[in-house]
Amino acid sequence: MPRKACECLAIDLCELVIEDIHTRNKSLIHMFNRIVAPALPVSFYRFCVYVALTDGRGEQEARLEIVRPTQAPLLEMRGTVKFPDPTQVVEMVFEFHDLVFPETGKYAVNCYVGDSAIISRPFYLSLAREARLAGGEPLSPPNHGDGGSG
Repeated sequence: MPRKACECLAIDLCELVIEDIHTRNKSLIHMFNRIVAPALPVSFYRFCVYVALTDGRGEQEARLEIVRPTQAPLLEMRGTVKFPDPTQVVEMVFEFHDLVFPETGKYAVNCYVGDSAIISRPFYLSLAREARLAGGEPLSPPNHGDGGSG
């Protein structure tokens, strides 16, 4: 079996990532696994994906995508990730603005490095009314005038 391009230590979804300018440590604010929207489509002022990778070698092509419940792509970003040393952890923060989610269901954030699928991170979007009927928490996403995340 071919070796993966690297290993994923973490992939998290949140509303904001704050980086300390002295230590470069990151704080993930308003982390979530699901979004409860008042109506569709729902637009997010800020949607962040934090990824931590290790055991990579050299410079490699990378791709992050968000796929809809139908498996159709919602968005895709491509770039390069540099691994100075296989023992180091490389952290990446992707910040999206005004990201629009058109439907309810299971979404996924997929991360690829080189030719390897590194990780797929699911999250769910439901309408507030559906969440209450299913016995879910009555989450109210932060309102930035556009729906927010919960």
